[in-house]
Amino acid sequence: MELQPGHPKSPIICQLREHTLSTNDNPYEALSYVWGDEHQTRITIQVNDGSLEIGPSLHCALRFLRHPEQKRFLWVDAICIDQSSFRERSIQVPLMCEIYRNATATICFLGPEISTTQTMFTMLEKLAEESKTINEGRLNSAETLPAFVSDLPRHPVRTKVFEEYFADGTIVDIATRTWWHRAWTVQELMLSSNATLMIGKYTITWDDLCAAVDHGLNMQIWEHVFLGFIVNPVVVPYISMRALMNRYRLPDQLDTSAVDLTRLLIHCRHRESQDPRDKIYAVLGILRNSHSEALKADALDAPKVEVGYGKDVREVYRSMSRELILKANNLDVLGICPKSKLDLPSWVSDWSATDRIGSPLMQDSLERTRTTHATKHTKANALFSSDTSRLIIHGFKVTTITALSDILPVPVMHNTLGSKDSALLEKFIKSLMPKDDSSIPYAALAPDFESTIANKDSRLHEPTNPGIEHSEVYWHTLCSGTYKDPNSPEDTKLIYEHWYNLLHPLRKFVTRYNWLSRAFPSLAIAVYMRATWATYGDFWPYMVASQYRRLGKLGNGWLGMMPGDAKVGDIVILARGGRVPLVVREEALNGGDVQKRMRFIGEAYLHGIMDGEIWDEEKAREIEIW
Repeated sequence: MELQPGHPKSPIICQLREHTLSTNDNPYEALSYVWGDEHQTRITIQVNDGSLEIGPSLHCALRFLRHPEQKRFLWVDAICIDQSSFRERSIQVPLMCEIYRNATATICFLGPEISTTQTMFTMLEKLAEESKTINEGRLNSAETLPAFVSDLPRHPVRTKVFEEYFADGTIVDIATRTWWHRAWTVQELMLSSNATLMIGKYTITWDDLCAAVDHGLNMQIWEHVFLGFIVNPVVVPYISMRALMNRYRLPDQLDTSAVDLTRLLIHCRHRESQDPRDKIYAVLGILRNSHSEALKADALDAPKVEVGYGKDVREVYRSMSRELILKANNLDVLGICPKSKLDLPSWVSDWSATDRIGSPLMQDSLERTRTTHATKHTKANALFSSDTSRLIIHGFKVTTITALSDILPVPVMHNTLGSKDSALLEKFIKSLMPKDDSSIPYAALAPDFESTIANKDSRLHEPTNPGIEHSEVYWHTLCSGTYKDPNSPEDTKLIYEHWYNLLHPLRKFVTRYNWLSRAFPSLAIAVYMRATWATYGDFWPYMVASQYRRLGKLGNGWLGMMPGDAKVGDIVILARGGRVPLVVREEALNGGDVQKRMRFIGEAYLHGIMDGEIWDEEKAREIEIW
């Protein structure tokens, strides 16, 4: 489209032009922005000789993008695609890869400016310039993203810019813009070779933003980790974007198209989209960019994804799960099955659900692909019922769950830039305090502060996990098999023991003065702060895979990490193609007592059987999951 020149208050006028993607006759820029609430009042603009109603977010972007004296050639989805036509949308969406890749630049419009915008951009420019004089290549290493936040220097360099902008709160504005959380913006940014972020009239290139933010994080201008283990959510969207870009721009990081599509969907599941189908469609351009054969009708090993906005979203999601299981020939995608409001089979991933759940156990807490395999690298060879309502796998029962702890609490920090907020700490400490009526015989494992820091041997009842001393089971389970050096768990054990010993003052305080710590939680806070203020909680990053899960005692005496939705009586199984043990629940069919059906609940970690130690192909029988 040609955006006609105009002054700030003059009407928006556009002319549509046909363009062939295979030629560069008409250079254009692509726009990335947030659509906004569909119920907002629409604004009318002129397109050719007619009119078109657009949202206020796009209208604001066009006003700032418009030149006063010359035309500007742009591609804007809401204008260049007939949004009322399912057919046109279904044809155009698969072309997004070429549209953004062929654009001379992508303008990422984050919204209008506010009173602090100019100050923030000045700070970012100074940080970017200073970073060019300091060697900080470490932050761009694939090994340190996205986990680099917990791996930054403890004695960072202090510079002139640090002294000028330490704890500057203006960065919150750009970091909390809705643009970071939209499903489509990942693809729009990643496919661009020349991206610029824009707030009002202020702009900064993506490369300079990365240089500035990396430098600021490295110097700890902004508090990115609070009390050693609470990650500031302000930095998460940026880190997440950087991590994804690093993975898909490095050829040695790629896998098969089915595996990479699974990873893309998992990585982007927390993002928002107006149309729930777009949670899948919005990543297809990235997949095509790294796997040219993907999505082609004649591709044998690639998932078949047919873009269709006229399809029922349940059909789209069911078909996606089926394709990923068949083409990857494993059960990894079962690691993302949140509670759904869409009446889906229990084995189907509801990508529209953004609730926080345990991270998939196909990877460890440091987001490295898990190298162990509970079923000896078998292929799933799964089957499906004719109506695709049931998943048919082959496996066997291992044991049942006999007791469960509470769900491991996840500390949350709400957009704070380093203020030592005692109210936040009190709330967190209270959420971690033990409960008097604990019915679990080994309550020392309950994921509250007393349990996490209590004597790890006090009430374990000596778990009997195979091939390991009972005293070692706890810490292996807590980190879900995540080790600093995958070939040498001893290094991680030392980190655990350091963390465990570091919390001794609080452990002693809570145990001896339990009533006092309940009545005056600030006292417990003070003890913890004194113990941890000078260092990070080094062991916490290794526990990420245990978040939103619960410790479970099993019928055979084993200890394991169970799904957050697990219940006593649930069944632990091993199934072909399963990288980890699975938890299922037997339920009565239609309320009857005779017919039973299995529902999938989630993945589990059981130290001692994670690398095929008890897998027995001869025991495998057909299991039908509804």
